[in-house]
Amino acid sequence: EVCRSLIEKFLSSDISEQISSIDLSERFDITLMYNKKYTVVFGDYSDIDKKLRLAVKTIRHVEETMPTVKGTVYASIEGEASFLVTGTVS
Repeated sequence: EVCRSLIEKFLSSDISEQISSIDLSERFDITLMYNKKYTVVFGDYSDIDKKLRLAVKTIRHVEETMPTVKGTVYASIEGEASFLVTGTVS
């Protein structure tokens, strides 16, 4: 039930069209791949709506300011997000 709910939330989000994969195999390490450029780490599913909104905001900012980089968005703590550049796209 939890997995289905999470998938529905991700697929109804503003970034659903570019979600490449969703990994729900670990309860405390939920991740998704966006646009084959960004790994988004949510940690557990608590406050997932807020974490997802913040992750979307972070992705939008990175795409506007650094469109040629790829990396990891850490959105596992409610109200906080960070971005780690892991490379560039060609």
